[in-house]
Amino acid sequence: MSFWPVLCIVIVGLEGIFGVCVNSLVLILLLRGKLRTKSVYRVAMVVSTIHLIGMSAMSGVTTLCHVFHDQNYSIIFFGLLPLLPQKVGDGFLIVFMFFVFAMWELTPAPCILQYLALCQPNVTDRMKLLIAYSTVDCLVIGTLQITELFFHYGHSLDVVIIEHFLSCIPQQYYTVFLAIPEYRQDFALITRQVFDLSPDEGVVAYGAKLFMTEKSDTTVIPFAVIGILPTYLIAYLIFIFCCVRIYRVLNAYDVQLKSQRTLQMQKQFFKTLLLQGLLPLIVLAVPIGIFFVGLVGGFNMDRLTLLLTFSLWTVPTVQGVVSLSFVFKMKSSSVEGTSSRMRLEQRSASELH
Repeated sequence: MSFWPVLCIVIVGLEGIFGVCVNSLVLILLLRGKLRTKSVYRVAMVVSTIHLIGMSAMSGVTTLCHVFHDQNYSIIFFGLLPLLPQKVGDGFLIVFMFFVFAMWELTPAPCILQYLALCQPNVTDRMKLLIAYSTVDCLVIGTLQITELFFHYGHSLDVVIIEHFLSCIPQQYYTVFLAIPEYRQDFALITRQVFDLSPDEGVVAYGAKLFMTEKSDTTVIPFAVIGILPTYLIAYLIFIFCCVRIYRVLNAYDVQLKSQRTLQMQKQFFKTLLLQGLLPLIVLAVPIGIFFVGLVGGFNMDRLTLLLTFSLWTVPTVQGVVSLSFVFKMKSSSVEGTSSRMRLEQRSASELH
């Protein structure tokens, strides 16, 4: 096997293993451990952790990588996928799209929960969860339907440019990378050239053109602008709004919390959700910046695109470490609280005698 596929399999595979291990430990501690934290916060962390486990497991199994070459954006699978039927790869591609979109669509939920816990304490836990994850549901539904809405408004306004731009977008745009068979052969050929693959080495390649062609009208730019940008902006606007409100409440002198220990727990959870929301942006900032420079500059990134791949699959591990740190702190806080109560009970008993 050639050097580059082996490198991708090793690095992406290890990232997947680390992500699964770290987040599985977090999940076990959340489900079994006696943590001094609110139940709604625990639910939010369980949901996020399950998503990270799924994302890490997929990276370890599929070795999904990216290549940008000659105005073609390719998503490629090494590892086990080339040995399986094509439909299996199609399914994994759609699941991959779901996991990537969920990275930002799940971001507002923990913030909304803490905002409601601090600013609307009379709201029941069930209602808090309903409000938080209804927002996530709206983002998911918007992801699936937003192109149809854009097309409708473009038609009603009778703006020819908008109609022409939006008409190239399939309503089920999450399948934009399921290219026609002829283009799949092109993407596979590009992959073999970029990674110096021998003819007997298997690879599954998907992709989309940067611009429209006579044979295909599915392109990357409308997918990014209409498929990703609206829900991405909405999710992070909610995130920023809630974080600002939470910060003000936690630093107010008249904050109504049961104890100093509860205040510390709230602050620690706030730091955790803040890190989990911002770290993906920080980790992916450099490779995405390089990608856009290459996009605007018109040069082939080729193997340099692997920076985006390796950074993307690092995110679940990084977020898992943040969650693990929070869980350990809450666990130690719970143990300290139990020990303090036991000492007080023993002291009271000795005074009675």
